[in-house]
Amino acid sequence: MRDAILTKLDEHLANGISCEADVVYLLVEIGKYLEQRHDERGAFPEWVQYPFIRFCRNWAAHSFIDRTGSADPLPGALEAAAAEWLERGAERLATRSVEVAITWERLRTELRTFLAQHALDRELSDGEASWRAFVCLLLGVLADTPLVFRGFKLLQLFSFHQRAPTEVMWHLWAAGRQLEGRVPLA
Repeated sequence: MRDAILTKLDEHLANGISCEADVVYLLVEIGKYLEQRHDERGAFPEWVQYPFIRFCRNWAAHSFIDRTGSADPLPGALEAAAAEWLERGAERLATRSVEVAITWERLRTELRTFLAQHALDRELSDGEASWRAFVCLLLGVLADTPLVFRGFKLLQLFSFHQRAPTEVMWHLWAAGRQLEGRVPLA
């Protein structure tokens, strides 16, 4: 089963990532591959290496994240940033925390690692033009659906929108208030 998924990924990458559906397919197939191996507790140990891929994959496929049973560190980082902001009044620190958690370079590194570990074509992660196109397409997918958080103490919603060709704005809603910042594409 895992070999079949890698074959599909290899063919998909060879055909190029040229539309939003290609991005979603890539993320979903990577997720399916990683979910094929689990330990005796039912946990997926390989997912630990790819938290931002998992976050983007989940967001591309779902419009909400439920705190119950979530082992994803990125929603936890966003919740911690909301607490810094709302409970301690540290808006600049909270903004920086979000920007550290949500970086395209982090996603690029995880994708590069996954592709290299599985002997897949790395043009997507290594080529500047390919990478920029991928991120723009991914943003098109994610910007269509603000991500709603359920069961978190403060965190309610997170969204992206592209403000300029090389700049993305993020918006975090917590306890009925909005914090925003930017994440450069490069």
